[in-house]
Amino acid sequence: MQRAAAEFSPELVEQATSASRSRLQKALDAVHAPVQHERFAVYERRSRLKLAQSLQDDPQRQRRVLASMCRPCFYIVRLAGAAITHQPCMLCDQNQTYPSTATDVLCLPCATARHLCKRCGADLRALQEAAR
Repeated sequence: MQRAAAEFSPELVEQATSASRSRLQKALDAVHAPVQHERFAVYERRSRLKLAQSLQDDPQRQRRVLASMCRPCFYIVRLAGAAITHQPCMLCDQNQTYPSTATDVLCLPCATARHLCKRCGADLRALQEAAR
């Protein structure tokens, strides 16, 4: 018994090749996905360890004190939208302008005069005493 030779149209061959490429790409992505996730996890761990070290050692203390900020507000990076934002100071009601939506609750003069964190309003003296 002889087998009939199969004839494939160019369109059919292209579809099969495209489907094969797609399956191959999915398989390759599945192989590389854990590697990419592992790289991100390593980066995230390093970033968190660096943040913890900065919070503990306070390497930029002079700059932080001049900015009138507590350690977490100074070292933890905030995400914000890119929009000019106006926010009044919670004490003197003076209007403040910020280049993003990440605003502070106090203006710098009010924060420094009362020894408060300008970003969150925490009492900086109490935080210093608690750290001792």
